[in-house]
Amino acid sequence: MKMKYMIAASIAALIASGAAKAADIVHYQEPEFQPAFSWTGLYAGGTIGGTWGNAKTRFKSKETGEVLGKKKIKPKAFQGGFYAGYNFEFMDAILAGLETDFLFTGGGDDGHLGDYRISVRQKWNGATRLRAGYAFGRFLPYAAIGVSYADIKTRASKDDTSKSKSQTRVGWNVGAGVDYAMTDHIVLRGEYRFTDFGKDTQTFNTADRYRVKYYQNDVRFGVAYKF
Repeated sequence: MKMKYMIAASIAALIASGAAKAADIVHYQEPEFQPAFSWTGLYAGGTIGGTWGNAKTRFKSKETGEVLGKKKIKPKAFQGGFYAGYNFEFMDAILAGLETDFLFTGGGDDGHLGDYRISVRQKWNGATRLRAGYAFGRFLPYAAIGVSYADIKTRASKDDTSKSKSQTRVGWNVGAGVDYAMTDHIVLRGEYRFTDFGKDTQTFNTADRYRVKYYQNDVRFGVAYKF
């Protein structure tokens, strides 16, 4: 009898062990595949930062060509606005894209050039740029170049005479930065940009004229939503 019980117990143990292994086989699942992050697509977001301008001003006699006074004015201000663009990623790492932005600012400065006084103000600026970069996973260092435009107002005065002009200037820009995809949809940014708006010459009175050459350096930070 004891031998029968021992045989029965052994058979029961083998059956239980086999059932447990079968259960493990039934419930095992392969780990879910996670696709690599892609930078391709549309994005839009907001940006803030600082702008440091350089306005090289000069008064000159129309008759003799003599320089009557010159001074470098340095407008600086906080600025903020929006940007949007589209990225194309190919060969798993190389990126090309197109981007546009528009920012509001209120930077200005003024100075004396002998008997003359001149001020330079900027109300807003924008740009359309081509971007190129190389992605390291979720990090994207990039460089950009493009066309810039800004509303720049100049005002010159001497004694009781003054003249002002507000115009949309067009120039060029170049810059570099880093994008970081914090999630599949939230992208952070830090960037430096140089912009040159060229020079503009105006007639002050019948005898004199003045010129303003303007360029600026920007540091910007942004956050965008990638669609």
